[in-house]
Amino acid sequence: MRAQHQALQARRPIAFVSDTACDLPDELVLQYDIKLVPTQLIVDERPYRDRLELTSAEFFQRLRAGHDATTSQPAPQAFTDAFRDAARAGNHVIAVILSSALSGTYRNAEAAARRFDAGRVTVVDSRHVTLGEGLLVVRGVELAAAGWSADAIVKELELVARYRPMQCLVTPITPVIAAHAGIGAWRVFYQNED
Repeated sequence: MRAQHQALQARRPIAFVSDTACDLPDELVLQYDIKLVPTQLIVDERPYRDRLELTSAEFFQRLRAGHDATTSQPAPQAFTDAFRDAARAGNHVIAVILSSALSGTYRNAEAAARRFDAGRVTVVDSRHVTLGEGLLVVRGVELAAAGWSADAIVKELELVARYRPMQCLVTPITPVIAAHAGIGAWRVFYQNED
């Protein structure tokens, strides 16, 4: 009973979910307790869950060896599971998802959100992929830590929140993008204030 009481007191007002196309480093995901839904990596017609069943190193090794690779969106059930986990940690869940113009991932996240109490899970179309999406998630976490309400955070993220220059990220491309862009690509994402 004491453990349940402590767990309830540790509960945050807002928890965050994204998909692995956000390409946030594991350190940030762990630091901010972001729940990630794995994109499916398809190598030689066999699906793997990104970051769980196939590491970046393994993926690139197969790509260099000439294997065919592509991606597929996570199923709605994967989002349902992530939303359920996030709802245990927070009163409201904000999911920042891969651009709806590029993938059905957003549509599947919306379908999963409809299974929860009205208004408990909000799905935000990042209108980005990779670090553009990832930095929106980080911005949402920062706003929540500053005491912003879920509605205010969603409105800010939908305006494509602005970033200070020190929030620039440069990292090697990960499997979700490399399946489409090729080996050796790098991503740089920088967004400054108006």
